[in-house]
Amino acid sequence: MGRRSRASLKFVEEVYHRTVEDYDSRWRLLDDTLYRLCRENHGHSNLEEVCAKLWIIGRTYATGIERQVLSKRTQGSSLSQVADYLHSKAAAVDNILATLKFVSEPLSPSGLRIIVSAHGQLVKLLTQITRKKRPP
Repeated sequence: MGRRSRASLKFVEEVYHRTVEDYDSRWRLLDDTLYRLCRENHGHSNLEEVCAKLWIIGRTYATGIERQVLSKRTQGSSLSQVADYLHSKAAAVDNILATLKFVSEPLSPSGLRIIVSAHGQLVKLLTQITRKKRPP
């Protein structure tokens, strides 16, 4: 490895470590709280649990999924439709998310493949409720 490559690698490692420190000092508690919400309410057969997770996670991360679903012109109708849809597809959602239990940190290429695959499956599932059947 040449001098330039070693310097680039050192820079990338320094950025990575700074990013981890920033995450630990600012965002870890937020993620841990959301993970706990999902662990304690892991299924999708209970509409109340689906609504709590969808609204809290969707709003926290500003996913904007509600902008992809036609409103019924009432407050929160788009997110309510998504919650109802996910609840109606509880078994499929639970099967997709079950694959993530095999992923642990630090992430590996195989773990990343599992995450990307699960994400793709969820997006595909959600296209059935979005405008023009487009990914959210």
